[in-house]
Amino acid sequence: MRILKIRFKNLNSLAGEWEIDFTDPAYTSDGIFAIAGPTGAGKTTLLDAMCLALYGQTPRLGMITGTSNEIMTRQTGECFAEVTFSTQHGRYLAYWAQRRALKKPGGKLQRAEQELVDADSGRIIDSKLSTVGPRIIEITGMDFSRFTQSMLLAQGGFAVFLRAGPDERAPILEKITGTAIYSQLSITAHERLNQVRQHLDILNAEQQGMRLLTADEESELRSNVEALKDQLQAENSKVETLRQQHQWKLNCEQLSRKLLQLTQELDSWQQQDHTFQASRDMLAAANRALELNGQFATLDTLRHDQQEEQQQLQLAQDQLPEVVQRYDKQQRHVTQTEKQCRDAERQLNSMRPVFKQTHVLDSRIHDAKLTLQNLQKTLQARLPDNIELPASNQESQQRYQDAQKAADLAQQHLTSLTRGKTPGQWREQLDGLSGQLASVQTIRQQLGERTRIASQHQQLLTDLAQINHNLQQSSAALAQANEILSAHKSALRALQEQHVLQQRVIDLESFRSQLEPDDPCPLCGATDHPYAEHVPDINIDALQTDIRITEQKVAGSEQAHAAAHKKHVQLSTRQEHLVAQCEHSLQLQQKLDQLIRSHCEELQIADTTDAVDTFEQGLQQQKTTIAQALQQIDDGEAALKTCQRELQIAGIVQDAMALKADMDARQNTLAALQSERHTLLQDKDVDQEESRLQAEVTRAQQGLSAAQRELQQTDQQRQQLQQQIQAHQKHIDQRARRLALAEADFSKALVQQQFDSEQSFLAAQMQEGERRSLEKAVMTQQQQGIELRAALTRTQQELASEQDKTLTNKSLDALHQDLQKQEATTRMLQEKFGALRQSLKDNDETRRHQQKLAEKIDQQKIEVDRWGRLHQLIGSGDGKKFRNFAQGLTFELMIQHANVQLQKMTDRYLLIRDRDQPLDLNVVDNYQAGEIRSTKNLSGGESFLVSLALALGLSRMASRNVRVDSLFLDEGFGTLDDDALDMALETLTSLQQEGKLIGVISHVAALKERIATQINVHPLAGGRSHINGPGVRAITSPSDNAA
Repeated sequence: MRILKIRFKNLNSLAGEWEIDFTDPAYTSDGIFAIAGPTGAGKTTLLDAMCLALYGQTPRLGMITGTSNEIMTRQTGECFAEVTFSTQHGRYLAYWAQRRALKKPGGKLQRAEQELVDADSGRIIDSKLSTVGPRIIEITGMDFSRFTQSMLLAQGGFAVFLRAGPDERAPILEKITGTAIYSQLSITAHERLNQVRQHLDILNAEQQGMRLLTADEESELRSNVEALKDQLQAENSKVETLRQQHQWKLNCEQLSRKLLQLTQELDSWQQQDHTFQASRDMLAAANRALELNGQFATLDTLRHDQQEEQQQLQLAQDQLPEVVQRYDKQQRHVTQTEKQCRDAERQLNSMRPVFKQTHVLDSRIHDAKLTLQNLQKTLQARLPDNIELPASNQESQQRYQDAQKAADLAQQHLTSLTRGKTPGQWREQLDGLSGQLASVQTIRQQLGERTRIASQHQQLLTDLAQINHNLQQSSAALAQANEILSAHKSALRALQEQHVLQQRVIDLESFRSQLEPDDPCPLCGATDHPYAEHVPDINIDALQTDIRITEQKVAGSEQAHAAAHKKHVQLSTRQEHLVAQCEHSLQLQQKLDQLIRSHCEELQIADTTDAVDTFEQGLQQQKTTIAQALQQIDDGEAALKTCQRELQIAGIVQDAMALKADMDARQNTLAALQSERHTLLQDKDVDQEESRLQAEVTRAQQGLSAAQRELQQTDQQRQQLQQQIQAHQKHIDQRARRLALAEADFSKALVQQQFDSEQSFLAAQMQEGERRSLEKAVMTQQQQGIELRAALTRTQQELASEQDKTLTNKSLDALHQDLQKQEATTRMLQEKFGALRQSLKDNDETRRHQQKLAEKIDQQKIEVDRWGRLHQLIGSGDGKKFRNFAQGLTFELMIQHANVQLQKMTDRYLLIRDRDQPLDLNVVDNYQAGEIRSTKNLSGGESFLVSLALALGLSRMASRNVRVDSLFLDEGFGTLDDDALDMALETLTSLQQEGKLIGVISHVAALKERIATQINVHPLAGGRSHINGPGVRAITSPSDNAA
């Protein structure tokens, strides 16, 4: 994977839209470039843009969501990142963007957008936020973690790893190498084993709680079931016979009671039917009256209409006199209202000139009052509260002249005090003396520090002499321990060689015993055997004892040698430390001497304590004299300010007197205007008075209109009543003729229907519901009689049929008692039979369940054994067992890759794992005869080289299945000297041979001299930055973006 181009907008301090083309010849020719700039300028933001475009997150901020975006430039409404990259499958463009509502800086954050595009054809491969990430991982072969380990290398992680203790290295290494999954697998195996064991314990407990019947118990139980089954069949037969007899007897008695009840009900019905005849007669009369209802309804309607018409006629005749009287009264009220309206209009017209003149006076009075108020405010603003005006203008003028004279005298006195200098010049001279006194104090402190450092330097020299003496003794002891160790090792080697020879002789003993005269030896072929009868004198046990004793001596010599070597190394380290301290102390003395001489030369004094004290006393005397002069000048200035303030107050009083005279004149004018206004309209408000008269006119006009409307309405009502009376009288005469004919016809119909009068007809009428109810009751009465006779006949027949069967002669009570006893006996047998059968069924069910449970237990034992074997290999409660094993292998592989890079930078060191602490890292120092040292003893530059090698090694591991052609190293290089920096850059430059483009992010100035191709990030005002360099293009400036 190779990064070809990045384009972004409004990210952190890089406001506006920017593009960087890494296909520019400057990058492809050199193979390495620097991203340089001050700390905080925005160098790492370029790497953040790549991560955002590919994965929607950054190493520093994590995932950018719809609720939190800390990378968008402040006071902007949108941001995006775009990266063009190539793989073995083609060229692609990854795009990520987020904006605020309406692209306003204060708008709500919207959902992020992400796209993956084919860079050659422009075809959008995917644009869904949830699926673009997986597609990028599929194409590049790297997720975010692997990308930041193989292409974006942050050295801080390895620097922390080198400085951490043994307990702190595991989580750091887990984060760097991504081996957290092994801890999870180890913990999961441990937890899963506990779960399957608990489940097995539960199954075993359940199996132990089950009990099966023995074969004899089961056989006896089945025999009892068969015997009870036969007995139960016999008892059930008896119960059935008793039930049939009891039911027959019960049926006979029930039929006898039913026959008696039906006979009684039939007698009751016959009596009720005799009394029901009157109801049948009423129903017949109601049916005849029903035929006359239509004719009577017509007659009744005519009667009702005639009566209602007569009532309406009488009502109209009663209302007419009242309406006529109200009409006359309203006509007189209209005449009176017309007169009131004319009077109100006449009064309003006569007052209009007065209102106009009063308006003019009110305006002038308002202006005069406003002028007086402004003058009063001006007087109050100019005249302080604590100053009273004099009684006359002459008094105020005299006060002003006196204040002027006092101010002139104070100014003359101040001029005599300053002696031709301004107060500021006096204070500058005093400040200069204070600065010189501060310099004197600094020189005094430096002299004391020089004395202290000289004493400390002398002590260091004494300690160094003692260390040199101890180091000579340690060297002699180390040489002696080395000689003793060499002697013991030589003796051990001789004994071991002797042991080998003796063992060979013992092995050849079997061949020696088989030798025969004149027969060839099976080993050498000789026929002469001079040693065939000679048995060698060999004591191999004593030799092995000597070897063990010598080995113990060698081990003791090695321990003594190691202790002497360790002491020698400690003394050498202490000697180097003391030498460095002495050199540092000497340098400090030289620097202090230079500073003291420089300060004393500036003050033109000798660099001795006496000279400094004398000079300081002179400065103090001059400072006291100037301070006293300044105090007198301050007093004179205060007196001058007081006189000037009095002069200013006198001027204010003089102006206030003139202003007060103007106010008095205007007050007299205002009084004259108010008097004229009172004469015209007193204190009444012009607008209110005019509105009052206009309201009276309006009310009079409205009253006249209302009276006229009421008169018109009353006249209309009078005419309507007269017309109604005539119409009602006409209708009554016409309806009377029709009513007479209808009554004659209805009288004839009454005679025909057997009614002697209209009252008898009305008495025979029934409501429709009542008539239908009575008709239904008559029919029901008839039906009950028919049903009772039929039921009586049917019951007599059923009773005779039952009595012919004659099943038993016992009474019903006796049969009932026999049946209860037999049922109790049968029920007891059934319960016993059911209990026995249930016991057999439960035993069968328990047997089947036990078989299934045994199968489950066998399967669970297999599961426990399987998880137990896995737990034995990798399982642990804290996850360390498998994690440490996997981290050890991963760490070993990373060290191998790191050593390849480290050898390119230095031939002094090689990285190895510690034998006792698998996650601890040591170095082999080839300059110290292969001595193994801890990485904690490395200098800052050496630690950086090791960290860089580890980072490159991790990059090689992370990209083992993916070709990585771009590498960005975010490291300051600030701890390297010139030689180490050159070695590191040579190593990185050598990666160009593998086709890699290397980008180094740093603020170290020395990089500018060693790396020709650079992208420079310059900070601007307002927290913004600017980029320039090969292939860099500003598409929109920050000002355009703000617009």
